[in-house]
Amino acid sequence: MSWYLLMAAIGAYLADGGFRKSEAKPFIYLVYRARLMWKDNAHRMLGISGVIITILGIFFHFTLG
Repeated sequence: MSWYLLMAAIGAYLADGGFRKSEAKPFIYLVYRARLMWKDNAHRMLGISGVIITILGIFFHFTLG
């Protein structure tokens, strides 16, 4: 298994939780930390960064892996 696919899976989890405003325990800890800097935009920031991480993970898997 490529580490880049794991990276893409984690990014997909971030994107899903961020855009759906998930209340799952592991995700809510990330939201609490992100709220210190991003205030009410914490979910949006985590969703966008999750999409970026997913795209980069897939791209690296097919180019470097």
